[in-house]
Amino acid sequence: MKRWVVVLICGLWSVSAGWADNGWGLFGSYWMPQDGDSEFGPGMRVAIEIIPGMQLDLRASYFNNVMEKNKGPDLTVVPLEAGLGMIAPVVERLRVYGGLGAGYYLMDSAADVNNKLGYFANGGV
Repeated sequence: MKRWVVVLICGLWSVSAGWADNGWGLFGSYWMPQDGDSEFGPGMRVAIEIIPGMQLDLRASYFNNVMEKNKGPDLTVVPLEAGLGMIAPVVERLRVYGGLGAGYYLMDSAADVNNKLGYFANGGV
């Protein structure tokens, strides 16, 4: 059920980006929890320009199992994040970006786990 909610949210974000003519994209994400294994996961983002060079960045990612091996039940995490990002052109058709934001992390496991609030930093070309 949670997977379909994430798919629906990503679809709605991509439609809103089409209206704003700002953009969306797919990305790879690296997550390193304090009490688990690091994990790579897929994600989708929508960027809505607020002022030239600054965007509202909406993101959703998926991490299948971030628990340490043989330390407990599987833990699936779906981060839903929002942040502000700065974009700077380097040369024609090449831009760098970076940003900070906050997220709500949906946790699913056979163990008793609670959803969490957190923060993130990002950057790229």
